[in-house]
Amino acid sequence: MSVSYFDTANQLLRKGQLDEAIASYNQAIAASPKSAWYYHNLGEALSQQGKIDEAIAAYRQATELNPNSAWSYDNLGTLLNQQGNLPEAVRCFRQAIELDPYFWQFYHNLALVLIKQGHPEEAVSLLQKAIELTADDAELYHSLGKAYHQQQQYSEAVTAYRQGLELNPYWSDCYMSLGQTLEALGETEEAIASYRRAYELNPNLSEALPKLQTVLESQGRWEELATLYRRCCIVDPNSATSHKYLGTALANSGKLSEAAESYQKALELDPNLVEILQPLGQVLTQLNQWEAAVDIFRKATQVDPNSASFYHQLGQALTKCDRLSEALAAYQKASELHPTSTPVLFDLGQVLTKLYHWSEAIATYQKALYLNPPNQAEIQTHLQEVQDKQRHLDEEIAAYSESHEFHPNSSESYEKFAQFLRSKGKIEDAIIGFHQACILNPQSAVAHHQLGYTLARGQRWDEAIIAYQKAGELNPYSPHVQYHLGQALVEEGRLEEAIAHFKQSITIDPEFEEGYDALKQAIAKKKGSL
Repeated sequence: MSVSYFDTANQLLRKGQLDEAIASYNQAIAASPKSAWYYHNLGEALSQQGKIDEAIAAYRQATELNPNSAWSYDNLGTLLNQQGNLPEAVRCFRQAIELDPYFWQFYHNLALVLIKQGHPEEAVSLLQKAIELTADDAELYHSLGKAYHQQQQYSEAVTAYRQGLELNPYWSDCYMSLGQTLEALGETEEAIASYRRAYELNPNLSEALPKLQTVLESQGRWEELATLYRRCCIVDPNSATSHKYLGTALANSGKLSEAAESYQKALELDPNLVEILQPLGQVLTQLNQWEAAVDIFRKATQVDPNSASFYHQLGQALTKCDRLSEALAAYQKASELHPTSTPVLFDLGQVLTKLYHWSEAIATYQKALYLNPPNQAEIQTHLQEVQDKQRHLDEEIAAYSESHEFHPNSSESYEKFAQFLRSKGKIEDAIIGFHQACILNPQSAVAHHQLGYTLARGQRWDEAIIAYQKAGELNPYSPHVQYHLGQALVEEGRLEEAIAHFKQSITIDPEFEEGYDALKQAIAKKKGSL
């Protein structure tokens, strides 16, 4: 009866019906508990099912019942090796060899464990013996190469790997090992060829691509890397990582537009791939695509709100877009996160100067100089310039105060001061005065309107437009603001926008004659330009 159970179990094992096979082996063992083969085959079924501990127990029983079975010792050693019990695995494989010294696989299995244990010398001897017994197995040469490599006998390892590849020229793992040994020998070109061949044979080989990438990157061979990653993207067009690496290779090859496209594709595939934000933002800045860079760096600050670098780069992009108030906020946040960063302090000082916050700019430059940065001369120059401006303003205020009442913390005082300067033809000084009025009372539509008007007097049309727009936001019912904004837009050739604002001025006040006249002139100018 036990033989019947055993035969049935073997048939079930061959069919892959493991649960049923195990049940039948156990029935056979129950009927004949002294059969080593029943335990041996039970161990095989259990190991296929992944029940390693139970399989080991079965093989142990098999070796106890039949201590002359080399195969039971070999299978037991294999499972012990998988479990990391290397000393006992070695004992099992040695016993298998003692029982059957003419089967090459036992030598190979023992050699693999010895390589793991760091005993490559004996492993080499065992593998050479295995090759004497069977010279046509590529895996033996691969293992021999590993043993030589572990001893730093790289030339011998290369020979062994190449012998293995002669037997199996399509073996990606062997090309990978050959590449590593060639790299150790300094044979970089041959190593690259081996890594590339490994990847060509098996694009899913996890080690091949990073090794090839590392070697090519170390040599700055970015165009080859770009070609490599283009292939990766063809193999798996939905791999965000491949598109990211392609972007990096293209960026370093100077192909910035293509790099931006690759980075954006990677983000589209995986919005959580936040490490792309930094290089993408940098590529966009190199392309002078400042608004797009603002979007990317702003997203980066949301992902990592503690990164001073992201806020700094956001500030730089906003500055390029002339969005100075937003840039100021970004630089201030960057400085808060990294108070001793002189590049941040320098850029913060510059935007404070542009926004006429001179006292703060002076303090910021002085703080930067205190940190003893390498660009002290440059910072000192900017500090001197803003100090000169502040000194000149103070002198003008002092002269004005001799005949007029002036309160340094009053927006209204600065407005009157600026109007006085403008009446004297001191347009640049008047602009400074109106800026100070806007700083002290940023909600004053009058101050922004007067600033815009004075900037227009100085033909600084872009700045005048911004000031008028701010005045219009604060007081949307002033026909004069709309009219003056329209005039500035005409000067910039933005006729469609100008016409819209002239129309707005007469909508607010239907009796506003200047608005009608300006509207007619703008329409005529537009027709003449067609």
